[in-house]
Amino acid sequence: DRVTWNYPHADSAWHVAFTPGVRALDVVRDDGEVLVRDGLPTRVDLAEVRAKAAEQAHRLFTHL
Repeated sequence: DRVTWNYPHADSAWHVAFTPGVRALDVVRDDGEVLVRDGLPTRVDLAEVRAKAAEQAHRLFTHL
C-alpha cells in the first residue's frame, strides 16, 4: 500500500503520535485501488454514514 500524509514527518512514530491533525491524504492499495483520495474515503458514502449515525443517536437519546 502507498500512503501520502498531510505531515512531512509522518515517518517518525513520535511525531505522528504527538502531533494533532496528522491524517492520510491518499491511500492506494498494491493492486491500484484508491481507498482514500484528498483525505476522503472512496468506498463509503459519508453523507449516508452521518445520516445513519444521526438517526441512531436520536433513537438512543429518546431512551435516556
